[in-house]
Order: sequence, then structure tokens, then C-alpha cells
Amino acid sequence: MNITTEIKEVLSTNSIDFKAHYLGLKTDSDFNGDEFTVTFTKKGKFVSFPYTLGTGYRKNNRPTPPKVECVLHSLLIDSQCIGDGFQSFCDDMGYDSDSIKDGALFELCVKQSKEFTGFFSAELVEDLESILEDY
Repeated sequence: MNITTEIKEVLSTNSIDFKAHYLGLKTDSDFNGDEFTVTFTKKGKFVSFPYTLGTGYRKNNRPTPPKVECVLHSLLIDSQCIGDGFQSFCDDMGYDSDSIKDGALFELCVKQSKEFTGFFSAELVEDLESILEDY
């Protein structure tokens, strides 16, 4: 079974739906990309996150929604990289510990990690980590 199928099966078994809503093209001095809001829904509850894909992911110059396995992998990586604090986050990810912008990014990762682990059970997070470990 491939990763996409396995992820979709796990989400379906847990009655979790995934949707990506396109917000538009984000352009700044560092990066151009298509912005999305990605949402996971289960039994009337939901959690949403911002998600940006570089324009290299476009097909025929049109934005393509992110794959659920890409989103989950990103959320898992973000959750894992904040565990040892801001200085370690900066060292591991190549950010500047004296940067206000990088500090705000770290705080966003902390916030999103709490939302992610609050929505997905610990057991499900472990299952997703196992499926996506070689992604």
C-alpha cells in the first residue's frame, strides 16, 4: 500500500476529513507561493492551519491543493522540532535566535503543535509518524 492510500485509510477509519481552501498567491522578498488554509474535521470539531506551497508545485500555471500526507508530515516535523526550545529550533532549522521574525515563527510552530496534538489523539499521531517516517 502506498503512503497516500495508507494516510487516507487511517483518516477515514478515524472519521477525519481533510480540505484545502485556496487563499491566493503570497509574494514577499523571500518567497512566492500559493497560500491555503488546510482543515481537518471530525464529528463537528475542526482544526485549521495556514499552508503554503511554492509555485513550482503548480500544474499548467494553476495552483494545486496540497496533499494530505504533505500537510501531516509538515505538522509532525514542526511538532518535533520545537521540543528542545527556541535555541535548538534555530540551530536545527537554520534560523537566527536574535531575530524577532524567527521568534514569531517558533511561537507559531508551538501554537500549531498544540492545536495539532489537541485534535489528533496521541495514538493517531504515533500511527501517522510511523507511516510518514520515510516520507
